[in-house]
Amino acid sequence: MGYAMRCQWLLACVFIVIYAVHQEAQAQGFDCSLARSDAEFTVCGNKSLSSLDMTLNQLYINLKALPGIRDQQKRWIAQRDSCGQNHGCLNIIYKSRVNELRSLLSAPNRDTTEVERPGSGGGRSPAPTESSDCKRFPGLC
Repeated sequence: MGYAMRCQWLLACVFIVIYAVHQEAQAQGFDCSLARSDAEFTVCGNKSLSSLDMTLNQLYINLKALPGIRDQQKRWIAQRDSCGQNHGCLNIIYKSRVNELRSLLSAPNRDTTEVERPGSGGGRSPAPTESSDCKRFPGLC
């Protein structure tokens, strides 16, 4: 193999690696090397929570064009961050949000107001706990 051919092959490999890294970064909702909150550090350190975060992020990407979804996501992030390092709380809040976004994705009119949790009033709700939210969202526990 000539020098030019080896250079082309090496360049192709570099582009493939860069593409793969970019795709992985896009799947994660945030860059773990830039994690700021206890909740983000906890998600980055837990395979199950990281998987939920990737699922949630893919759903959010598909719904980003919906009116109000960005503000709703900001409120959810604040609620998630209030879980801190509590794995149970994070697990519940992630599963709940994934279910909300899946409902939006399958809704015929895709109105973001239809999937707000009861009592949220568009404001910040307290962080869920295992006992209280397992009763409200039995499929999550």
